[in-house]
Amino acid sequence: MKPEDNINNPHDKYFKIAFSHRDLVMDFIKVFVPIEVREKIDLRTIKKLDISYITEDLETFFSDVVYSVK
Repeated sequence: MKPEDNINNPHDKYFKIAFSHRDLVMDFIKVFVPIEVREKIDLRTIKKLDISYITEDLETFFSDVVYSVK
């Protein structure tokens, strides 16, 4: 089973799919992120990261969708 197959909230799959598209994320940021925050980021640098995290107990867990931006 893939981590994305284990969905506890019915809306998770929709948002995970939608936010996997860079252009949709950029539009979301332009509409919903406060202007004070938008002015401090460079949307030209936005990139999706395929990332998982490891806890102190060395357990791996997966995030939803993660982007980086300068």
